[in-house]
Amino acid sequence: MHCFFKNIYIIFLLSFFVEAENKNKIFRVEAATVIWDANPTSEKFPMKKNFQLVREVIKLNSDNFSDNEKEFYKLINSENYSLGNTINIKGLEGTTIDTHKSWFQNLSNEESSKFVLVSDKRNQCAVKVFESRHPRIIAKCSMGLDSLEDTKILVNTPQGLKLEDQKNHKILRQNSSVKPHYFLSEQQRIRLNEFYYFDHPKIGLIIGVFDE
Repeated sequence: MHCFFKNIYIIFLLSFFVEAENKNKIFRVEAATVIWDANPTSEKFPMKKNFQLVREVIKLNSDNFSDNEKEFYKLINSENYSLGNTINIKGLEGTTIDTHKSWFQNLSNEESSKFVLVSDKRNQCAVKVFESRHPRIIAKCSMGLDSLEDTKILVNTPQGLKLEDQKNHKILRQNSSVKPHYFLSEQQRIRLNEFYYFDHPKIGLIIGVFDE
């Protein structure tokens, strides 16, 4: 019994050191949002007038593409994306790729990590990538409503994360009438350097985290 608890303690220490190490490492996240335009389904979806996807989210900086410097939460040039080498996303029948983005970040614990805005278009998606003994992803996607209207939009600055000026918001606003609401919310443990698909009858998200 003593040996059993000793092994548990060693495993705990190892996971603690791995998590601490990953806080100081830089990871590349790549994500693409999917809309299944031609996917018939008999599933019934709730009718809603309003919905909030997340309370606050980091908007990726796009003033200058980050080619050489691994600056956090800054869009990476599409030439450096790897999803197209794995999946022919443009050739997926009956689908629309709403947004395809990539950025750098570290992996901290769930409490100190924030959601990153992947898409503010039809399929509005935000993801939280964090470490809890293993890398994990929380994915939230919403279509049919403006799910970002009341969300606090943060941007990364040399002084840290700041609330974006309302005048700079460029979120695609949708009509506020009652509509069918498509919502995806999942959490999954992942392995690095692999892509994962979060599924829904009408929307989806493809995402991978890379140790580069």
